[in-house]
Amino acid sequence: LAKEYESSLQTIINILDEIVLVFKDDKITIDKYAQILKVGFKNSSLTKIPGTQDQVIMGDVDRSRSHLVKAVFIIGIGDKLKSGKIHDKRSPDYDDWQLDGDLLIYDKTLGKTIEISSMGIRVDEKSLVKQLEKADCVDRLKMPYHQKIVKKEIPYTIGGGIGQSRICMLLLEKEHIAEVQASAWDEKVCAELADKKVL
Repeated sequence: LAKEYESSLQTIINILDEIVLVFKDDKITIDKYAQILKVGFKNSSLTKIPGTQDQVIMGDVDRSRSHLVKAVFIIGIGDKLKSGKIHDKRSPDYDDWQLDGDLLIYDKTLGKTIEISSMGIRVDEKSLVKQLEKADCVDRLKMPYHQKIVKKEIPYTIGGGIGQSRICMLLLEKEHIAEVQASAWDEKVCAELADKKVL
């Protein structure tokens, strides 16, 4: 664990050193500085995000399954990594990948990190075209909704939500969503829950 912290700290120091090398004594705005840091972290190996929202493991497996990392907010989900790979297949015509984020919290009952909230600012005419190009979906620009965005005929919006059932599971220390909400479950799930004495 100490070696991973040391490695992570060294990555951060390297990013800061690169900023100093490039900008020397030049004054830059806080927004520019934040953008540079964001790009530096995005291109580092500090986090690895598999393409699933139900279980996200970040960094070293042992560390991320521990209670040491309590919460993380990840920005830029959906965009390409430095390697050119897309780390999560988020829709290119919904949230602006540079302005969205997910809130992840470690759930000690489940022993894993869970997504509590996903939020973002929707695409505008520029980010829509850029993201459709990256996702190789430019043909969608012919669709009515996309045309309205490009022509600025519909207002910009924001969105997001809190997973109420997941919050309840977290606060009440429950193992399964069936313990906090009414729903229909197939026989296999009911049998598994009965074995665990959940239902």
